[in-house]
Amino acid sequence: DAVTFSGGVAEFLFGREASDFGDLGPALAHAIGHALADGRAPAEIWDPGQGIRATVVGASQFTVQVSGNTILVTDPDVLPAANLPVVFCDFPLPARIDPRAVAAVIREGLARHDLADGTHTPALAFRWRGDPSHRRLHALARGIAEALPRSAGPDGCLVLLSEGDIGQTLGRILHDEVASGGAVISIDGLTLQDFDYVDIGRRLEPAGVVPVVIKSLLFAAGA
Repeated sequence: DAVTFSGGVAEFLFGREASDFGDLGPALAHAIGHALADGRAPAEIWDPGQGIRATVVGASQFTVQVSGNTILVTDPDVLPAANLPVVFCDFPLPARIDPRAVAAVIREGLARHDLADGTHTPALAFRWRGDPSHRRLHALARGIAEALPRSAGPDGCLVLLSEGDIGQTLGRILHDEVASGGAVISIDGLTLQDFDYVDIGRRLEPAGVVPVVIKSLLFAAGA
């Protein structure tokens, strides 16, 4: 029915702020104002009365080194990899895992982040629960490959970050039994969430550890 704006840009756009904070806020508001004046808005413009000011209030970053005993990197040349967007997948993990349900969760996560298989390289993050049997892990791997056929293909790369000691086993099943020859990076022992980003460095020998930098955006409504 209407278009409105929030955040610091809204404060400039609706004339409630004139100070320059050294960012793109004034310039962006100016450009949007010209677009609105040209009639390029698809609906009536509403002023909500409160722009909420800045919505992103900060970011945190920390580095961990993940043991090489339970992880898998099939092609060392794909590392380092920087700024991979984390897509958290709350997989249904009953005793008998349904690959179609796994694939549906991944597709929904990609859509949530405006990502596309083959265009971006997301890092799928998830929590593992239950028996790490071959049958269950194979079903999970099939669902991942079904949802990401290009990433699982010969020229692709699958990045899996799990909160459980299944990294190497799941990666082997994906690479050797399910996927079509692409690279697989499967790292465990990590707790991640949507809107995180990760950098994965080259494997450090002789320890065999992989450095992972986790960057988390912090949001606060009303900041």
